[in-house]
Amino acid sequence: MNKIAISTLVESVLIVLVIPFVLAHFTRFLLRRRESVLKKKIIPFFANAQIFFLSLAIMSMFASQGSYLIENLEVIYILIIPILMFFFD
Repeated sequence: MNKIAISTLVESVLIVLVIPFVLAHFTRFLLRRRESVLKKKIIPFFANAQIFFLSLAIMSMFASQGSYLIENLEVIYILIIPILMFFFD
């Protein structure tokens, strides 16, 4: 089994979790005086686009690891039920 370097794990957590969280709070801070724009335009857009961006992220992850998945088909058997539940829910 391959081991993941701790630096790679920390970098991934920063990119996927911390940076978007900080940017969201920064956006709210910048638009605190223009609350109507925030509530009428920005929040509804991202509420509706959320499933699209999540689907895009999951498809990108699988596309980037396509060769690994082809070489290790047992991984697909493990993941098939959660994948189907995500896309057909």
